[in-house]
Amino acid sequence: MRIPFIRTENESGRNLMLALAGRPHVIAGDHPKFDQICDLLTREYDAAPEALAAVESDLLALIDFADTAIAAMRALTDRVTYLGGTLFFDGDPIHGALADHIVAKVEQNDDSWTGPVNFLENLAANPARHVRKRLYRWISDRGMTITEDGLLVGYKGVHRDEQNTSITAGSNTVWVDGVPHTGHIPNPVGATLVMARSEVDNERDAPCSQGLHVGTHDYASGWAGDHGRLLLVAFNPRDVVAIPRDAGYAKIRVCRYTVLDTAAGKLTETTWRTKEVDVTSGDPDATTIVGIADDGDSEVDDYDVDDNPGDEAVAA
Repeated sequence: MRIPFIRTENESGRNLMLALAGRPHVIAGDHPKFDQICDLLTREYDAAPEALAAVESDLLALIDFADTAIAAMRALTDRVTYLGGTLFFDGDPIHGALADHIVAKVEQNDDSWTGPVNFLENLAANPARHVRKRLYRWISDRGMTITEDGLLVGYKGVHRDEQNTSITAGSNTVWVDGVPHTGHIPNPVGATLVMARSEVDNERDAPCSQGLHVGTHDYASGWAGDHGRLLLVAFNPRDVVAIPRDAGYAKIRVCRYTVLDTAAGKLTETTWRTKEVDVTSGDPDATTIVGIADDGDSEVDDYDVDDNPGDEAVAA
């Protein structure tokens, strides 16, 4: 016995019409399971009610596949959604290398989109509008990396000494694991460094100013030089205070970061490959990081969009 159905094929495409569990169904040819449904419909089955019920259940699962998949992918988080090949944040469409990567992973049913989506959530928590506007594009152009928690991984050049002390000395207080320091600041692996956000210069026209600095690999390597040391540091997009124009936008000022490890070299290429990196010395469990691909358009003009003067003020 076969399940009754009607198949049509014309200039507008192919379709299937059938009734299952007392409900009519029309399946268009672009349905992702169209061929599998056709295969089940052309088979012979036992006429016993239990056997037919099992076949109908299998067919309904295939028919409902598309709607189920779309519903599952649509709500990535409370604020980030996917629909029809586009990513949305709070209902607004977002584009660029990062959004393209997330969309590709969602459509492949690959849950490695978690880190980039968490980055978007973290970035939205930054109180500075000009940072929220620029940082998203900055990481795409600069080949940065993202952890599964949505933190960014950058580089810092320091002295090659026991405490990885900073190359420059400042008068502002920096708290290293809760202990205040001034002058040359220690950066031991595993430590979290914090400066009061109100003391970090948020002016992007100030080339060298107060704040905790994180740079690209090339920029930080230049600071470390042949006699210094290059560190990997992780920071929350929420804690970025300024993206200075100086040095081709190769550095940023933050109010908090954590020292992950000594950098043996550039962490990623400009690809979306994932790799395992030991982010703490002696830790056998590696953290997955995701490289941000360069989208081929790194014009710095995108960072020069003027904001209202009030947008430059950052609350502590």
